Amino acid sequence: MDDSLALIERVLIDVPELRETYAQHLAEYGDPLPHVFMADVVRFVLEKVENHEAQAALVRLLERLDEEIRIGSQAIQDLVGTSFAENLIGETEALRELWPLMKPALRKEVENFCGTAWREDEG
Repeated sequence: MDDSLALIERVLIDVPELRETYAQHLAEYGDPLPHVFMADVVRFVLEKVENHEAQAALVRLLERLDEEIRIGSQAIQDLVGTSFAENLIGETEALRELWPLMKPALRKEVENFCGTAWREDEG
């Protein structure tokens, strides 16, 4: 199995709340497109943060992504970086809410793409 597809499988096991999102993804595209699905995952995350919902699901997801960055292949690290972290650029409020839930490897990846200016206090 392709590394990227294996990552999707692990995410769906850890975060079953994403199964509907994945089913919609397959209905729309026919085949799994890992980079596109990770953008779907970001939309799921942003919706949950905005509505203050499903913090447990967010924690499980962020833990899974952190682990993938730490032990995954270069392809997996690239997938998480370019298709998850990079899609958080400009999502200041969401980043501020997600940051305390992130572990070190994911934090580093997010900083690589999003910088640190969003962490500064407003005003």
